[in-house]
Amino acid sequence: MEKLKQLLTSKKFWTLVAALVAAFAAFFTTSCATSTTLTVRGAQVDSLDFNRTVQFKMKK
Repeated sequence: MEKLKQLLTSKKFWTLVAALVAAFAAFFTTSCATSTTLTVRGAQVDSLDFNRTVQFKMKK
């Protein structure tokens, strides 16, 4: 019981917990973000065809 009490009051333990929370937050933020692709076709400047596709990575 004493070791658990020391662990919960340890600064190193809470630094590790904060780092894990930040890593999970970054992972879930990027996994739910959007992805944009831009496709350009054409031979001359006045005949270029721009196609922009936005994909949502959110899972249902």
